[in-house]
Amino acid sequence: MTQTGEEPQRPSQRMVVGQCTKAGGSSPFYSLGWRSARAGGGFVAFDLYLMCLLGGGMVVSRDLCAQPGAGEEAFAVESVQQEAEARRALEQELHELRQRVKEQEVVSEISRILSASLDPQEVLRQMLREVNRALGTQAASVLLVDEATGELVFQVADSPGAQEMTTLRLKSGQGVAGWVVRHGQPVLLSDACRDPRFYKGIDAATGLTTRDLLCVPLVVKGRIIGVLEVMNKTEGTLDESDLRLVTALAPSAAVAIENARLYRAVREERRNLELILYSIADGVYTTDCERNITSFNLSAQKITGQVGEMAVGRFCGDVLDCHFAAEKERCDTRKCMLSQAMHQRRLVIQQGQMRVAPGGEEKHLRVLRVAAPLVSEWGEMKGAVGAFWDMSRQAELERLKADLLAMIFHELRAPLSNLNASIEMLLHSTLGESARQEILEIMGAQGARLTRFVQEILDVARLESNEIKLDLQPLTLGPLVREVVELFLYPVATHHFEVRVPEGLPFVWGDKDKVETILRNLISNAMNYSAEGTIITISAEEQGGGVVVTVSDEGVGIPPEGLDRIFDRFYRVENPSLPKVRGTGLGLYIARLLVEAHGGSIWVESEVGVGSRFSFLLPKLELGDAP
Repeated sequence: MTQTGEEPQRPSQRMVVGQCTKAGGSSPFYSLGWRSARAGGGFVAFDLYLMCLLGGGMVVSRDLCAQPGAGEEAFAVESVQQEAEARRALEQELHELRQRVKEQEVVSEISRILSASLDPQEVLRQMLREVNRALGTQAASVLLVDEATGELVFQVADSPGAQEMTTLRLKSGQGVAGWVVRHGQPVLLSDACRDPRFYKGIDAATGLTTRDLLCVPLVVKGRIIGVLEVMNKTEGTLDESDLRLVTALAPSAAVAIENARLYRAVREERRNLELILYSIADGVYTTDCERNITSFNLSAQKITGQVGEMAVGRFCGDVLDCHFAAEKERCDTRKCMLSQAMHQRRLVIQQGQMRVAPGGEEKHLRVLRVAAPLVSEWGEMKGAVGAFWDMSRQAELERLKADLLAMIFHELRAPLSNLNASIEMLLHSTLGESARQEILEIMGAQGARLTRFVQEILDVARLESNEIKLDLQPLTLGPLVREVVELFLYPVATHHFEVRVPEGLPFVWGDKDKVETILRNLISNAMNYSAEGTIITISAEEQGGGVVVTVSDEGVGIPPEGLDRIFDRFYRVENPSLPKVRGTGLGLYIARLLVEAHGGSIWVESEVGVGSRFSFLLPKLELGDAP
C-alpha cells in the first residue's frame, strides 16, 4: 500500500519478439523478451531481451531501471524463470534443427554416392563408410536376401573382420536381421546381447563384440530385399535420432542396390548374348541405319577373311562384297536387303554369291543371306542385323549324299550280279567239281562283301545313336595287331607290312572285335591311298596314360584343308594320280566313333606326296580298374 492508501499498480506485461541485425553485419537474429512498466512512470522500468544469436551463442540482456518495489522484484524473478524456460525450449529446438540439417547433409551425401556408380560392391562400401563416419559407429553392414534359399547373405561390410563377415550367411528368420526381414520393422537395441533375437555366431566368427545395434529393412516396391545394420557407437549409444537417419536413407539405398542388381543382370545377359553371337557357326553382323557395321562375329571373320576390328565402322558394302561390281561402288539402296529390311520392317531372305578371301585366297561362296530390322521397344529404327550361311558346305553334303547313293547301288549291284551269275551257272551248266568249287568260293566272297557293307552301315547308325555296346576286357595289342595284318596277306599281298610292337606293352580295356575294326579300317585306308608295293608300318608304344597305335603309309598324303575333315562321314580325299578308290567313305568315320567310345582319341599327321600317319590312343589298364 502507498502513503495515499492506494494499492500499487501491477506492471503491464507483454511479450516482445523482434528481428534484429548483428552489429557490423547483415545476418538477422531474433530477440525475445518480456517488457513491464508501471503506469504512472518512474517507479519501475524492467526490460528483458534474450535469444540474441551471436556466432551460435546466447546473449541475455537485462536493463533494470529505478529502484523496484517488492511486487516488482517478485515479478522480475518470475520473468527470469520464464526467460530460462523459453531459453531451454529454444535451445532444444535449435539442437533438433541442427540435427535435422546434419541428417539432411548425410542423406544428401549418401544419395550422391549411391547415384555415382552402378557397381553394387563399390556403392555399398562407400555408403557404409559414410554411415559409420556420420553416426560415429564402429561397424556397418548390408545383408541381402538370397531369393533361391531365403537366407541372408552379408554382401559387404565396413568393420573390423569385414572379410570374415562377408563369407557368412544367416538362415531365414535367424538373428535380429532375420527378424527385421520377417516382420518388416526396424529394431534399435541399446544392449544387443541381452535381446533374445540376437545371434552370437557373427561375433564369434569375426571377433567383434556387439553392444548397441540398429537394423532397418531395405524395401523396394513393397518387397524386402535385405537389411542395413549399424552397431557400436563410439560415444554414447545409438538413439532415436540415429534410427531416424538410417531409416531416412534406407529407401534410397534399397533402390540403388536393386538398380545395381538389375544393371548387373542386364550386363550379364548382354554378355551371354555376345558369347552366343560370337560362338555360332554362321556369320552374323549388325549395322546402324546408314549401313555401317557395328559388330562382326567370329564366324563372319573366318568366312570372309575380314578382321573384326577392321570391319567395324566401315560401310557393309565395302566389307561384304556381294554384288561383284567391276569397281568398288556403294550398294544400290533400293536393292540392298538391309535397306529393304529397315524400310519395310520385315525379314528379308536372299540367295546369292559372296566374294571372300579367307587366308588371303580369294574365292566365291554360295551363301544364304538373311536381314532383319533392329527396332527399339519404342518403335525407333536402330539399324539392321544380317546373317549369312555358307551354302557351299551344304552343296558338298548334297553331292556326298548323291555319291553315297551311287556307291551303295554299285556296292550292292556288283556282288549281287556276281551271285546271280554264279547261281545261273550252277543251275544250268554242267561243270566239273573243281569249277563248281571255284564258283562257290566266289559266291562266298561276294556274300562276305555284302555282309561287311551292310555291317558298316548298321555300325554307323548304332554308333551315332549311342546304341552300340562294348564288350570290354583286358587286351594286349601286340597279338591283335599281328592277327589283323595277316588278314591282308591272304590271298595275295599287294603291300609290304612292317609290324613294330615291343614286348611288355601294358594291357588296355577294349572290345576285341571293335579294336580289330579300328585297325582294319586304318590299314584298308592306307592301302587305298598308297601305291602297290609300298610299305605300310603298324607300330605301338606306351605314352602317358595309354597305348598309342600308329598306321603309317607312303601314299599321296592329305592336303592341309582336308586334315580337319578326314574323319567326317562320307568325306574322301580326291586325288587324280590314283584310280578311283572304291569304298563307302565311312571307314575313318567309324574308326573315330569306336575310338571315342573307348574313351580314347584319334588324330592324323600327313604331308602331301610323302604319306600319312594315323594314330589312336586307348587308355591303359590300371590296377583296380573294372570294365
